Amino acid sequence: MSQIQMKGYGLITAFEWMEKTLTPAQRSRMMELLPDEISQHVDDLVPGAWYPISHLDSWQRALVEATGSDYEQTWDHVVDVARYTARHNLSTVLRLLMKFLTPEKMVLALPKIWTRYFRNAPQPTTKVDPGGGRAVLSIEGFRGLRYAGPAIAGWVIEAFHMLDVTSVRVRETLADPDDEEAEDYRWEVTWDVG
Repeated sequence: MSQIQMKGYGLITAFEWMEKTLTPAQRSRMMELLPDEISQHVDDLVPGAWYPISHLDSWQRALVEATGSDYEQTWDHVVDVARYTARHNLSTVLRLLMKFLTPEKMVLALPKIWTRYFRNAPQPTTKVDPGGGRAVLSIEGFRGLRYAGPAIAGWVIEAFHMLDVTSVRVRETLADPDDEEAEDYRWEVTWDVG
């Protein structure tokens, strides 16, 4: 399989989040930790261009080191970045789609939305329980992004909040969340049904 790529839009929103959220010292440290191919070209990122997933992985790892995060803090930071990105995704490019989605339809639309932002990546699979209220999202063979778990969880949480479903809970059910070589991910999404 070719290297997984992501749209520049995700990197751009990650850097915007960094500017708005981190202290000047943390931002400076993050930039020092990033490879030159990323740190020297932040202003050259193009929203619709494709970049290696390793760029986002390097960004997330730099975030962890620059903020001195433990696993729980790291989860919170990455979830927050993903929520920020989802807010931008779903209020700009995908704004019209949001008018027609229910929570169940959102989960079922995730594989199609995924292809908009990732290339050469395995397709997620989704399953919604009859009657709603619970769904499972799985991605098998997704390599190259150490913090994929909290990133996907944060995006899903924000998508549900934008549908006015604030009772959403996302639980990663990866066998070993500390396994840096993990390739298979699974999230259980639950919400209160009206």
